[in-house]
Amino acid sequence: ISLSNVADKVIHIRKPTWGNDFRIETTTKFEETSEFYLLYSETSQIEVTVTFEQAVRYVKSNPKVPSSFKKTAVTKGPFVYCGEEVDNEENLHLYEIIEGSQVKEGTQNNLLNRTLSIIQPAKKEKLWASSSLYEVKMDNIREDKNLTLIPYHLWGNRGKNEMRVWFHSH
Repeated sequence: ISLSNVADKVIHIRKPTWGNDFRIETTTKFEETSEFYLLYSETSQIEVTVTFEQAVRYVKSNPKVPSSFKKTAVTKGPFVYCGEEVDNEENLHLYEIIEGSQVKEGTQNNLLNRTLSIIQPAKKEKLWASSSLYEVKMDNIREDKNLTLIPYHLWGNRGKNEMRVWFHSH
């Protein structure tokens, strides 16, 4: 970016908590702190380029929150992602994401043009053949699946279907 009318000013550029591997290039002197870049402008115009990585991250909630206890949400940059039934299969509560696995990025054009999606490796619990509510000894069978995640702010635009942000994790 180009900044003008900044002679003898200190400019603060905040490092967002959702990024890492920050780099700055500028035409003026600067100082780096744990939370900011401080630019000391001696001229009326400066050029600044800030770059950083936006890796997929796995977020846990405080154990005091019962509904998301021992569950994980997926984020990339400032965005929280969610799974929608229309991109996956029904019963999203049966998915268990595999943290640290190799995720893929894709695009979806049925939301907004070129919406970034995340393809997250997961396991999905198979439904029982029996319709009973409880069993003493029932083997849990899990299948390898890919869970397609979209930015949370875009869900609910493709008809009525299930959505989930917090998933069991492995």
